[in-house]
Amino acid sequence: MGNTYEQDLKKAAEILTSQADKGDTGKALWAKIKPSLECSDIEITQIVNDLANLGIIIVLHNDSYEIAVSKNELDKVWDSYLFKRLISIREKEIELGIFDADKSINFFRTFSPDNQDVRKAVEVCVNAKKFSTALIMSHIGKGHAWTNALVNWLEQIGVVSPLDDKLHRKLLITSMEEFDKKAAEALT
Repeated sequence: MGNTYEQDLKKAAEILTSQADKGDTGKALWAKIKPSLECSDIEITQIVNDLANLGIIIVLHNDSYEIAVSKNELDKVWDSYLFKRLISIREKEIELGIFDADKSINFFRTFSPDNQDVRKAVEVCVNAKKFSTALIMSHIGKGHAWTNALVNWLEQIGVVSPLDDKLHRKLLITSMEEFDKKAAEALT
């Protein structure tokens, strides 16, 4: 009998945190994961997306990536709310027979614009007039996995820019009202 999605996701993360090289492209990442998993191509695509959603990998603008957590930090990711929420969504998709990387429920929506930690993170950046994960982590008290997943969501809704050549992001809003508007647009 094959592994569950959760087991495959954990196995892929362990492979990457121990074998990945900085700057590997998506194809190299795929090649390292595929032989060890009994998954379809669609499932592997979703696993890669979910590794980014959880902040385990950071996908860069040129289809390369970097590992955001060490092998020792993975236990914290597995204990996180985000991981539990993601697994519950994926299990429901599999149960309903709608598991498809192109059509699956958007995991980024687990960040609510009404969540106090999310609002505080954005407000800290708006007040500082710059985007900084270190600033967010120091003010919110959340770890790398949560912060990186938040960054992915903020990029998706247009609040922060993709990484530039110097691996920096720009804050694309100047007020909380702009954040509320972009978040509302993303949810429709």
